[in-house]
Amino acid sequence: MTEPLARKDRRPTDDRSSDPRHPANHVPACTLGSLLLQRFFQTASPMPFVLLGIGMPFFFGQGVDRGVLQGETRFGLLALSYQAEMWVRLLAGLTLVAIGFQVNGAVAAIPPSFLATWLVARRAGVGLPPAGIPGPAQRAAMAAFAGPVIASLSAQILVNNSDALIVKNFFPGPEADHYAALALTGRIVFFATWSVVAVLFPIVAQRQAMGEPHRHLLWSAIGLVLSVFAAIVVVLLVAPTFVVDLLFGPEYRQIAPLLWLYGLATTLYAIANIVVTDELSAGVTGGSWIALGAGIIQVGALWLVHGSRLQVVLIQIGVMGGLMAALLLWSALVTRPEATICQA
Repeated sequence: MTEPLARKDRRPTDDRSSDPRHPANHVPACTLGSLLLQRFFQTASPMPFVLLGIGMPFFFGQGVDRGVLQGETRFGLLALSYQAEMWVRLLAGLTLVAIGFQVNGAVAAIPPSFLATWLVARRAGVGLPPAGIPGPAQRAAMAAFAGPVIASLSAQILVNNSDALIVKNFFPGPEADHYAALALTGRIVFFATWSVVAVLFPIVAQRQAMGEPHRHLLWSAIGLVLSVFAAIVVVLLVAPTFVVDLLFGPEYRQIAPLLWLYGLATTLYAIANIVVTDELSAGVTGGSWIALGAGIIQVGALWLVHGSRLQVVLIQIGVMGGLMAALLLWSALVTRPEATICQA
């Protein structure tokens, strides 16, 4: 693996708090629509959506800075940003819920976690050279690459969140709450190997730009993810009641039989996401649109068919299994270009 670019000539950047693109300047806009969201999701108050809106600008800001850290393979600082997000959200959430704020307390912990993450990740800009104006060729390359990246991220949002939102809209309150707990377990399974994706993208991009082979990295990443998920799914299959009692309490035991099935659906999507990431880092963009199509199909299928929680999970297994198979076939058949990744 090549070393990151030398930083000896870099100069500290100015404080970005006066920049119109600064996250704090966009907080009011992100709180619009909270009343509509309250009506759609049938919540008692619009406050959770207002709180989320306050945090979203900082979420977008830290996403850009994390991308810089990832591209420069500065994984230590990148990991620190994730640790900051996790601990601030956990400690603030537990504190606010304990003193009686309930759901609003849990949601209120999210904006400060985004802020803490941004304060850590924004150090990615320290030492970077002054921003220049990209030339026509660079702008064209960036525009061509932005579409597939947006498609990939949109697919992640649809796949990871649409089921819980649809269940929240169509199922009675208690059933929706139990499904939310089930979905949360799936998120734990998915993000257990997120670091594999974070490391894979910049390394494959470097090797692709240098004309070095990197196909083996894809299969190594898939093998690593499969081994981790296999162990997790076995635990969910053998001792689901123990897991539910540990995470949520005995009152949620009715979701125990669904844990391993949801874990399987998550595993299938995690593998598909690795293939998409590998292709994007090598400049192959078709997989992103395939993934977006699968996300849209999942939303449509769940919107039309949602007779039970088991049915919702089985639909996801079918859609994610089809997505994984289609991406693996696409990846095997497509001819990868030598170097199409846009470079700054």
